[in-house]
Amino acid sequence: MREIVRALVDGAEKHFAHEERLMRTARYYGFKWHKKQHDDARRQLKKFAKRIEADDREAPDQLPYYLAHWLRFHIGLTDCMMSAGLRNFERQQAVSEGSRSTFRTDADQDSEVMPISVPN
Repeated sequence: MREIVRALVDGAEKHFAHEERLMRTARYYGFKWHKKQHDDARRQLKKFAKRIEADDREAPDQLPYYLAHWLRFHIGLTDCMMSAGLRNFERQQAVSEGSRSTFRTDADQDSEVMPISVPN
């Protein structure tokens, strides 16, 4: 269980950092609100990891409930709003460049994370 939680914390951090790079690049209007949710999740996941490391028997049962609740709200609203903002940014870039573009950040060029490409 400990390895799974470590991998979860690490994977979430990479995912959040990637989304935050995209939002900064696009000057996304909801960046602070979205990042606050990421920061809250970071704190909660680290608390769960510490509890599990300390052999808290309730933490492994509580973690899936926390994740289900957080993910339902975050993906269902926050990520949908971000996606719309990123699509709008890419469309504006494509119009200004006169072609369809692929939205990338400088950091994406050196990472394993695939850039997003949104149809016009």
